[in-house]
Amino acid sequence: MNGLRDPKHLGIPELICEDGSKSYETMFMRLQRAVNGSSPERRSVHCCTEINPPGVSVFIGQSKCKESLTELHLQAIPVQVQVLSVLGFLATGTFQREIGDRSGISQSTFSRILPDVLRGIIGLCPQLIRFPYSAQEQRDVRQDFLRKTGFPNVIGAIDCTHVAIRAPHVNEYMYVNRKNFHSINVQLICDARMAILNAVARWPGSTHDSFIVRNCSVGNRLEAGAGRDGWLLGDRGYPLKTWLLTPIAHTETAEEAHFNTVHARARSVVERSIGMLKGRWRCLDASGERLLYDPEKVCQIILACCVLHNMCLNHGIELLEEEMRMDEDDHPPLPADRNAHITALRRREVIHQLYQQSMPDLPKLGNHLTNRLV
Repeated sequence: MNGLRDPKHLGIPELICEDGSKSYETMFMRLQRAVNGSSPERRSVHCCTEINPPGVSVFIGQSKCKESLTELHLQAIPVQVQVLSVLGFLATGTFQREIGDRSGISQSTFSRILPDVLRGIIGLCPQLIRFPYSAQEQRDVRQDFLRKTGFPNVIGAIDCTHVAIRAPHVNEYMYVNRKNFHSINVQLICDARMAILNAVARWPGSTHDSFIVRNCSVGNRLEAGAGRDGWLLGDRGYPLKTWLLTPIAHTETAEEAHFNTVHARARSVVERSIGMLKGRWRCLDASGERLLYDPEKVCQIILACCVLHNMCLNHGIELLEEEMRMDEDDHPPLPADRNAHITALRRREVIHQLYQQSMPDLPKLGNHLTNRLV
């Protein structure tokens, strides 16, 4: 892969395209197999990801009759060129014509390549983006969080991030977020090593974070008891639940302040995960300008980037701290909840008692909180 078809020339960050790197080579070969359909990993999307915006038809699983002409036309283009071209686009967010010029193909050809490559990458979701529902999986995630952050019984950290898009032609007002630009509001759950466990890319920018978690598969299953004795960590944009632990909005004691500090340290992994995702795949960040596609395709692009994010982590391909694109610390106001006052008082009492009895023995905190909140 030299000249115009060299991954570095296509704009792919240096950290993910070291020629001769066994990790990169393995990752790239897996992507090629997924795109050309020779791998059994190319399957329908698992419930760990949710991508179709309301009112938009699902892209995955279109009839092969509609694709036959496109696939015939693309047979002459090597799969490695198709993959590298799309990776260059995702990594830079630049215009299709510029990517096409770099890889030696026309803009119209790149436009036809893009959906096929995205579909191949998304087909890897069942293997690469999985929420820990089994007891053993949750035990592993909890132990990793406890070892790295000092917070017990955590099975994931949750947050939302906005990906800017052009104004859609249909229901344009629904995509205007509270910062007054059009976007897709993306919910991500990650583990202690910043790997994505669940991705929901289907809701317009005006959708509140708390609404997304209430209407996603993970939220529904945890509400039904799938979390066992573990919980997610979320910011003040989420409601307090037995499976979703949030910080105290207004601390009154040293115990509560300490709880918030430990909570923030543990939850910061999802903020750093989002920063890494947007730093490596600049098409998702404002520095790469807004995505000039309809919401359906933007959701596919987001999910493909989430898959690639986990692939990079699995292959030990890291990103420098200064290259991360961190979101501003912004907590949307939580919609009124008739039980919010009672829940807050209950949590304040529990935390006060726990810190009196068990601090600084943090491992005991998980078992006590679980018993009190269930």
